[in-house]
Amino acid sequence: MPRGSILSTLRLRHIGLRAHFRSHPEYYAKEYLSRNQKPIIIDGGGKYLSRGNKTISIRGEPPKRIVLLAFENLDKTQAAFNSAAYAKALMYGEKYAKFRIYAVEGLDPTATE
Repeated sequence: MPRGSILSTLRLRHIGLRAHFRSHPEYYAKEYLSRNQKPIIIDGGGKYLSRGNKTISIRGEPPKRIVLLAFENLDKTQAAFNSAAYAKALMYGEKYAKFRIYAVEGLDPTATE
């Protein structure tokens, strides 16, 4: 694997909140967030860079919530989000939120351009 791919892979999880989440955020946290920590953070090696922090719009409508994670590489990112444990957690999360999930390979910090 090229050294540059070890720097980081960013996983953007944009969550468009449904009305049910707005009225019951405690269920979203209990049913989804409590279940996604093990496959994504503990087993998957993900690291939070931002988790629902303030978002401003430079152009266009800002999303309601963004979570930004870093992984060692794209393979580890895919493995974490394709795991059976995450699939189970997502079943609970989708009761309360609409997910759009993307992976972007990070830049090699030693590159000259």
